[in-house]
Amino acid sequence: MKSSLVCLGLSCLALSPLSAADFYVAPGGSDGNIGTQVSPWATIGKAMGSSASNDRIYLARGGTWRETFTIGGNRQLLAYGSGADPVITGSRAVTMTGTWGSNSNVRTGSVSAEALSLWVNGSFQPLARYPNSGYLNTASGTTLNSITGSALPSRSTGRWSGAQVRWHRWHWFWETRPITTDGGGATLTLSTSAVTPSGTTTPSETGLIGIPSGFYIDKDLDELDAPGEWFSSTSQVYVYPPTGIDGGTMTVEVATNATPISVTGATIRGIAFRRFHGSALQIGNPSTIEDCTFEQIGDTAITTTYNSGGTQIRRNLIRDVLNCGIVTTHNPSSASTVIERNLLHRIGMVRGYGGSGTWKQVGILSNVGTSTITLNRIVDTGYAGILLGNTAGNTATRNLIVRSMSTSNDGAGIYTYKGPNTMNENIVLDSRGSQVAAEPFYPTGHGIWPEFLDGIADSQINDNTIAGCNGSGIVLDNNFTCQVDRNTLFDNLSAGLTLDIQGTNYSNQGHTLDGNTFVTLETSRRLPTEGNFDTGHWTLSEPSTGIWFYRTNPVDYGLLRNSTFVVGAGTTLARGSEWNDPTYTSLTALATAQPSWVENSGVTRNQNAVLLINDTEVPADLAVPAGTWTRTDGSAVGATVNLAAFRSVVLIGNGSAPASPIYQTVSGIDWRLTTPTEVYLTSQQEIAVSRTGTVITDGGSNSVSGTVATQATALQFTISNLGTASLNLTLPVAVGAQSNCTATITTAPNALITAGSTTTLQVSVTPTTAAAWSFTLSVANDDADENPFNWTVSGTATPVPQPEIAVSRGASTIADGGTDAVGGTTSLVAENLTYTIANTGTASLTLGAASFGGLTNCSATIPTQPAATVAAGGSTTLVVRITPSGTAPWSCLISFTTNDTDENPTNWTAQGTAVLAAPEIALSRGASAIADGASDTLSATVAGSPSSLAYTVANTGSASLTISPPTLSGLVNCTASVTSNPVSPVAAFSGSTTFTIQVTPTSAAAWSLNASLVNNDANENPTDWTIQGTAAASGGGGTTPSASAGGGGCGAGMAGILVLLGCGLGLRRRRR
Repeated sequence: MKSSLVCLGLSCLALSPLSAADFYVAPGGSDGNIGTQVSPWATIGKAMGSSASNDRIYLARGGTWRETFTIGGNRQLLAYGSGADPVITGSRAVTMTGTWGSNSNVRTGSVSAEALSLWVNGSFQPLARYPNSGYLNTASGTTLNSITGSALPSRSTGRWSGAQVRWHRWHWFWETRPITTDGGGATLTLSTSAVTPSGTTTPSETGLIGIPSGFYIDKDLDELDAPGEWFSSTSQVYVYPPTGIDGGTMTVEVATNATPISVTGATIRGIAFRRFHGSALQIGNPSTIEDCTFEQIGDTAITTTYNSGGTQIRRNLIRDVLNCGIVTTHNPSSASTVIERNLLHRIGMVRGYGGSGTWKQVGILSNVGTSTITLNRIVDTGYAGILLGNTAGNTATRNLIVRSMSTSNDGAGIYTYKGPNTMNENIVLDSRGSQVAAEPFYPTGHGIWPEFLDGIADSQINDNTIAGCNGSGIVLDNNFTCQVDRNTLFDNLSAGLTLDIQGTNYSNQGHTLDGNTFVTLETSRRLPTEGNFDTGHWTLSEPSTGIWFYRTNPVDYGLLRNSTFVVGAGTTLARGSEWNDPTYTSLTALATAQPSWVENSGVTRNQNAVLLINDTEVPADLAVPAGTWTRTDGSAVGATVNLAAFRSVVLIGNGSAPASPIYQTVSGIDWRLTTPTEVYLTSQQEIAVSRTGTVITDGGSNSVSGTVATQATALQFTISNLGTASLNLTLPVAVGAQSNCTATITTAPNALITAGSTTTLQVSVTPTTAAAWSFTLSVANDDADENPFNWTVSGTATPVPQPEIAVSRGASTIADGGTDAVGGTTSLVAENLTYTIANTGTASLTLGAASFGGLTNCSATIPTQPAATVAAGGSTTLVVRITPSGTAPWSCLISFTTNDTDENPTNWTAQGTAVLAAPEIALSRGASAIADGASDTLSATVAGSPSSLAYTVANTGSASLTISPPTLSGLVNCTASVTSNPVSPVAAFSGSTTFTIQVTPTSAAAWSLNASLVNNDANENPTDWTIQGTAAASGGGGTTPSASAGGGGCGAGMAGILVLLGCGLGLRRRRR
């Protein structure tokens, strides 16, 4: 919610509309324009240079700007229009025009400076590296400034000089170090300075050298040998296309500098920031960042500097960031930074790319100055989800943190360095404690951990749910007088709660440990541990415990009371911290052994358990899983249990918990999914306005298309309550600033909108003239940070729609008053002419009945009249039947009335020249046409065997074809007869008849005969053709042909022998 100071500032703006101006920037604009919505600028830089304090600068949705700038003076950077949020990027596109001579798979392109980061089709790509996957390991002899590798390959001296190592120097941090000398052996000499994600150098960490610890070498062209890798010189970039991506069509973008957007007191809302090598935003004065997206960021997405206290960061999507999501550093005496309702996903998850040194790869880092961190969803971070750093007094409440510590170890979902801090009602799930590429250690991915170094006192750690961590749920080592109450600590690897000392400080710690629930499971459902473990001091088989505490010397930890322990088989209720310390299986035994700080009050259950979580802001009922379950005190539960916001309940029973999802949640989100959600947690009362699916922001605008001058357009707006409590509207909705239009409310919205519901606002707008128009709408409501909700509705009206007639026949367009030349007409034969009448205009076209005029040498009828009305973009048909009266030119005028103002009536002349009707003979056999005077050659005839030849006579002419029976003559070496005669006459226009001639060659030699058809085709009478062929002998070997004889005179007996031989051969083959 906005502070009262911000609300007061907005009120002043509302009272003084002339104190702020609106400017617009859009693709296709020009910096020579005036910056209005209809005449926008092209660049943000132009808008910044031409605007003044308090002005609003709108970027067109769907646009992309490749520029960095400074915004201050209480300006607002907002979005307008429809489509995707406007994008600001630190990248530049590179045209990959060449291939690398050393590897033709590698594409090359020119750059103006060395590329520092590179993306293919919008996705981050790693530098060329060795090895291509996995890690090399340090060996004995490694020092702070040199690496001795255990398996460095054979190579030439100096091969890796100038490259760099990314080194997991200690299990909680990585470093990137330039290689100054490569002697070709087992040792690499390193620069004494480390490289930051932004490309600057920083002194390397002192001490802490892990052996063996993992590293890899990159930034070396020699290692460019795998898909997805790249390298850049100062003038050329080399890219090996990722697997499955076509190098010829891939989009390559690079960043050649680490310059962020500088925000020195401004509001940015609804903008997407993508593909920056360094940070995306650097905030230098109190600012507001809301509803933005940050993706593919090479360093930290949002950073703040000393004078930024009071900055508010809300409702942002921050994902795929190589270092931290948000880092705040500001004057400790200034107002807190508010970080609320953001979704952070995949932060610092690329090993080696998260920066050099400690406190990297963090979701939200409050470094210096205090922060209020609440209602954020933080999923997948390399190190801590939230880190509260060098200033006490931070508040972290109602955050949900999933899979922190995914690339490093020795940290927590919420880790604090100073104190006290308040950490209440958070949900921390599956902190990993990764040991991949680290020196041997044990998994310490905790839930909440106030660090031991500073003797933190008075921390508030209450009502948290911590489950599935590969470490402890809560760690209090060398902490004092902390309040740790009502926490649910479920299925954590080492312990639900760890109590410890630092060095020899045995002072009483004095904690309040009241009403906590500790659950250890016989069969854990945690994510697996991973990496290099110190099995000499810890084993994966070591059982989990409810409480793990130092006990060698007596320490009074305060008061543990009203505890609930659910102890699964094979686990323990409590244990001492040393290797041979005793374990405790009951609360009574623990209280007896540690009477100074353990009260024997509470419940111990030895049963299976299931965890139900309310990960929303409102109390809610959650269904109880199948099986028989009770509360931990033994009381019955019904079909559902009611859970307070951000609280959980443990149910016990003898059955099995659901296989999926692991965590039963009110939201229904499965937090074990790779991408469990893509939205932040919405506020308690959250107004949202949209039209036709397009979201309209408070203070934004909605563009309306398709309006017409003097005609009313109905607009329907949906007002939604995305929050968790009822939203109240104060009616009526105010209509104002009407420009070139009249706007009225036709249907008012409901005054009350329950959580998750919507109501409808209907408005009628009538543009006055065919020009730009606009008006404003304002809805007063009780959303604390969007009251009133204001927006501008605008558009450009077009003139009143007009119809436009278009006539065509086939592919030919016919102009009004023009002619339609018709070919192929025949005297006294009717011809149908089909016309298409299209309406290419913007209004309905009306048509009268078609009529004729000026008929010359023809008669005409209309079998099909056109439709009386043709919609815009539609069409209809007109069929005209023309019958020429004689063999001469003919013409006919066709006409009908329309409402096309400049083509009424529409008329044209159809014309042509008719010819006399005549028959046209066409002779064929099978698929072969036989021309008059041609030959019909037969193949495969046999002496003495008759062949029956079926002929077809077709009439393709326009008059009946008369035909006489065929006559045969000139028989050579054959006998022949007509076995069936054609039928005469043959109808015009593709009529046909058939006849059959049977011919029998006399001997095995050439044979022929002549055939003739008398007909009334003027130029093919008679139709003559020759039938011919060469006959083969009737048999072979002197054997008389018979029904049973085959070729060569083989009779039944020989055939049988051949069959038997074939069968024998077949049987022999099958036996092989």
